[in-house]
Amino acid sequence: MIAYLSRRVAWLDNQFFRPPTFSHPGGVVSAQFTLTITNTTGRAGTIYFTLDGSDPIDGNAVVYTGPIAFNASASIKSRIGASNGEWSALNEASYVTGTPAGPGDLVISEIMYHPVGDRGAEFLELLNINPSESLDLSLVRFAAGVEFTFPVGTTLAPGERILVVRDSASFQAVHGSGHSVAGEFEQSSALDNSGDRIVLNDAGGTNILNFSYRDDPPWPDSADGDGDSLVLLDPFSNPDHDDPDNWRSSTTSDGNPGLDDGVVFAGEPGLDRDGDRLPALLEHALGTTDLAPDLLSSVLTMHFDPDDHGEIRITRSLAAQNVALTLEWSDGLQGWQPVPEPSTLDAHLPGGRARFRTLLPAPQPARRYFRLRAELTE
Repeated sequence: MIAYLSRRVAWLDNQFFRPPTFSHPGGVVSAQFTLTITNTTGRAGTIYFTLDGSDPIDGNAVVYTGPIAFNASASIKSRIGASNGEWSALNEASYVTGTPAGPGDLVISEIMYHPVGDRGAEFLELLNINPSESLDLSLVRFAAGVEFTFPVGTTLAPGERILVVRDSASFQAVHGSGHSVAGEFEQSSALDNSGDRIVLNDAGGTNILNFSYRDDPPWPDSADGDGDSLVLLDPFSNPDHDDPDNWRSSTTSDGNPGLDDGVVFAGEPGLDRDGDRLPALLEHALGTTDLAPDLLSSVLTMHFDPDDHGEIRITRSLAAQNVALTLEWSDGLQGWQPVPEPSTLDAHLPGGRARFRTLLPAPQPARRYFRLRAELTE
């Protein structure tokens, strides 16, 4: 019986026209790499290959004559063609020759997980924070949260953003065309409205990013179906994606895919066009407008008890760039000093704003003055 089975396996093996053999199984390789293809089947034939994604059977194949060098990341498909017209099984692999993305090179800079209306408008935005290297995203893969593998040949320049969307038609209906979209979520996957873990792996399966977002405080809850997206604060510092303090709501409804959602001040800092005695630069820092009057009490509230602690709450813009906002105090309108007690995040608000809380220790003086100082930064 054993002898019969051995002969039977040998017979079946002879009936199967095995594929050509690659000298490397695929993955990340050096720029000097060359691929050798050999016929180890024991059957005569010519080795053919393609680099355009087509099957060699389809007629666009090139005859293999020697080691293949890759000028860029590529996918190769190869078969052996016998003289009687029979084709071998297919061998295929992908080779990544560019600078691979690793931890510290990429951030997820914006997440739209619960859009208003069409769920197909979900998207994830990636940003290359490497200051000098274009990144080869070939075979980089979302392995949790959503399923998606970046096509071979996808690159991302320093400071460039790229999107992965749930449904292209739904996304374009909201945001229009012209965005850099790598593709659609695969395997019918979608972002969870109640929060999800997102895992991004490199071509070899090693984590680049692995974090969770949530839909309730201290996370910005206006991103949970109220129109805002989640936007990463100070993305080029590679902040901890798991920390809700490092996220804010988007400045506009439906998010701002493919673009920096921050707001840069331009104009005359001391101008007060709406006559509310709040100069333009301060309004920029607070997230209010200099085109309509605002009450200072709408962004700053104070409660003091001489026998207890004092409390100050300030609503400000987390999206405001090139401005520093400082809370200062004085006991006699002279000698202003920054309030030494730290402020803590009290609540995220829509439109990229948040409320911060500062507790002042007891005892408090009978009279104390406070002011907000806004200064332009580079």
